[in-house]
Amino acid sequence: MMRAPEPVTLVAIGPLTNIALLLSQCPECKPYIRRLVIMGGSAGRGNCTPNAEFNIAADPEAAACVFRSGIEIVMCGLDVTNQAILTPDYLATLPELNRTGKMLHALFSHYRSGSMQSGLRMHDLCAIAWLVRPELFTLKPCFVAVETQGEFTSGTTVVDIDGCLGTTNQPMYRWRWIWM
Repeated sequence: MMRAPEPVTLVAIGPLTNIALLLSQCPECKPYIRRLVIMGGSAGRGNCTPNAEFNIAADPEAAACVFRSGIEIVMCGLDVTNQAILTPDYLATLPELNRTGKMLHALFSHYRSGSMQSGLRMHDLCAIAWLVRPELFTLKPCFVAVETQGEFTSGTTVVDIDGCLGTTNQPMYRWRWIWM
């Protein structure tokens, strides 16, 4: 990463433990990170507690460290990823496309995030989709904090969409939340 000709974009589709370790053990790497795109968090409901999304709740202290780091973060939360559904009708068309379509059909037929009746949620794919087709999304700068202490709220991302906390312009906080 430090030898790259320009700062890199990192994509995290799991808990942020490894990114937090990188930032704490190799702080000189930080200038070489252009942005971090994550599949994680939520501005509302969670998927492992009423409010917390799994990737953040798995290591809330690491997530809090990353969100406080000052690195630009593009957050693909459940509010967005729950809208990215591979419908049964579309899934059925994949084998007829080509060999890749056949492979994807076989893969997604066993995918565990959703049901074959209601469609499959493509959570992690949203982070990659933003890199490839950012025009599919709308970004909104927001303050985001991670709750680490609450008995019932640990791992919750507090997303200040309306700027109530008045901290969106602090240079330390540069998050963007994807709306689809």
